[in-house]
Amino acid sequence: MRNAGLVRAPEQEPKPLPHLPQTNAQSTPISKQQSPAASKPLPSKPAPTGLGFSFGSFGSFVASRSRGPSAQAPVNYPESPPASANHPQREPFVASPNTEKPEKHDGIFADVFDEAPITNGRLPDHIDTAHVLKSPPLVMGPAGKIRTLRKHIQEVNGDGRLSPVPQHEEHVLFQESMYICTHVYDNSKNARLTDVYLWAGNGVAESNVEDAQLFAKNHARQNQANLIILRQGQEPPNFFEALGGIVITRRGTNPASKEFMLCGRRHLGHLAFDEVDFSLKTLCSAFPYLISTAAGKVLLWKGRGCSAEELSGARLMGMDLAPTGDFTEIDEGSEPQSFLNIFPPSNVPVKGPAIPRSADHWRYKATSDKYHVRLFKVEQSTSAQSGSWGSALQVSSSSFLAPLLRRPSWNGVAVGANNSEQTPLAPQTPVNATSSNIKTDIKEIMPFSQRDLEPENIYVLDAFFEMYIIVGPLSRTQAPAFATALLFAQEYAMIAVSEQDRPFIPVTTVILEGVPRDMKAVFRHWDDARIPAAGLMRGKLGRGKSLRIVGLEKAIEGTRKVGAAK
Repeated sequence: MRNAGLVRAPEQEPKPLPHLPQTNAQSTPISKQQSPAASKPLPSKPAPTGLGFSFGSFGSFVASRSRGPSAQAPVNYPESPPASANHPQREPFVASPNTEKPEKHDGIFADVFDEAPITNGRLPDHIDTAHVLKSPPLVMGPAGKIRTLRKHIQEVNGDGRLSPVPQHEEHVLFQESMYICTHVYDNSKNARLTDVYLWAGNGVAESNVEDAQLFAKNHARQNQANLIILRQGQEPPNFFEALGGIVITRRGTNPASKEFMLCGRRHLGHLAFDEVDFSLKTLCSAFPYLISTAAGKVLLWKGRGCSAEELSGARLMGMDLAPTGDFTEIDEGSEPQSFLNIFPPSNVPVKGPAIPRSADHWRYKATSDKYHVRLFKVEQSTSAQSGSWGSALQVSSSSFLAPLLRRPSWNGVAVGANNSEQTPLAPQTPVNATSSNIKTDIKEIMPFSQRDLEPENIYVLDAFFEMYIIVGPLSRTQAPAFATALLFAQEYAMIAVSEQDRPFIPVTTVILEGVPRDMKAVFRHWDDARIPAAGLMRGKLGRGKSLRIVGLEKAIEGTRKVGAAK
């Protein structure tokens, strides 16, 4: 056994071999009857397979590092290096506290937001309420005045063809139609500009608007003009200037029904008359209304709060709508029975007056020259997180498996820059958004419409005599934005009453569910059908007509209590 399998060199003295450990069951026993002289050299043993890895080049790479000049007996290696090895030790992994779900709060807005909104008594330093109040996005003064040189309006038909619009009807737009308006004008600096507007009514599908944009872009390119896509209710002042300063929007298509009702109001320095529901419930004290009957008779209903400019424009449009130029004026509160009989009866029995009473503050609108309505969106964003998954998977260069796991593209630059000193890097866990890295800001939307009220956001609506904080039905994660909206509305109302000669400090209301009647009135177009869809997405349909509101003082007090408790 001692010399089995070996060939003795003649020039060397025989030396005893070192004692080998007992082999396991896989070793092949050698027969005692075999003669040492007749034995032949055995083939070289295969190299050990390293740590036992068997997947592709990874195991081959480890095996090549473990090959030695002589065979070694197998040893049971540990699954991981012992702590006593000269390898840097990592700190034990501790889950970030920010990854835990926020605790359920029990404040007055517990069923509205995931986290409790907290007001600390002051707005963020970067929000200047006075600057926001005095700096609207559009310039409405002399610097924004233009002089129209020429215009051309065409209607886009369903087959893509353009049809000219009669000159006396260029200011009338229909909800189910699209129009292309080419406007050449001089601005306040006497620079000649050209704009091409693609106007689409609320009844036009978004896919049709996208198809029409291809032709509109080509038309704007031919006229060396800027292309502006407009939706009904979001027209800028220059578009109204192109159409003569007074714009009428009708429902349906041309020709339309002879029985309709128009609501007139100021819009960014011009006048707009929009068709509304032919019902007594639609009448609001703030505006004048033009009513055209099926027989061709025209009436002008004058609300107590309509301004002199709105009344003059309504009379001008009344003469334009009446076949003979004659129309009847009716003051609010002095409606004869013949006027009430013009409208269809209500399907539901009405308790009280036939015309619903409007808010009393609308009577101040007639003498408020600075009256306007503004919409602010409270934006909430998270600051950029430091680190990423690439940096979170860094491995120490002196680690046991560092040469096997690190890709050269990850840390090649860092390792090459400093090879003399190698510092172990512990894995990093991405940090979730917290109140410390959430930023809120105020952005004004001008002009605005109901289409701008997205269900995921928080808005502040300045209706001049009242203010509304609109909470979107899908804004559960917007608690910081809501807290900012409360403080912004409070400070905004205090500044506006003195800067804009308002008769009193606007009363601010938080709208959690439903829409107040006087809030609908400040929108040129309001469709109740757009509200239940958001409720269905939230999973809480409700009754549809329910109204849930909270006063500003109570809302701030409730958020302060929650903040103090925490």
